[in-house]
Amino acid sequence: EPVGWDAAQDWLAAAFDSLHGAVGDDACGPDGALYGRAFFEQHLGDVTAFVPVPGGFVARTGRIAIVELPAATYAVTTHHGPFDRLDEAYGALGSHVAANLLGTDGPIREHYLDDHTTDVLWPITATPLPDQGATDVGDPIPPN
Repeated sequence: EPVGWDAAQDWLAAAFDSLHGAVGDDACGPDGALYGRAFFEQHLGDVTAFVPVPGGFVARTGRIAIVELPAATYAVTTHHGPFDRLDEAYGALGSHVAANLLGTDGPIREHYLDDHTTDVLWPITATPLPDQGATDVGDPIPPN
């Protein structure tokens, strides 16, 4: 669903209220969201909120869709702090991905671990590009 930059936090809160109402106690992982590139580039783009559920789960409402997220390889950093400072983690992670020529198509993913901890997952190529050497993307980028 297209969401505006300034409306994202309120939109996510409403989406997660709906999702948790539909899944109840069946959630089996942290809440998350997928953000299309247009969301960051034009400040209006597709956002998908999700709550992991076990296989075989049946939605209790028609608005909720059960989808399997495709496998992907990500560079990951963990942001510890308020949502309105999440852009700092994005800047550090995006710089790392760009400097190492690792970026690839696909939505950026966030996992909301608690009220002040968010994993940011940036899609990357599965292997370093030719002549780039090995790059360890498993170490989190240290906070500023």
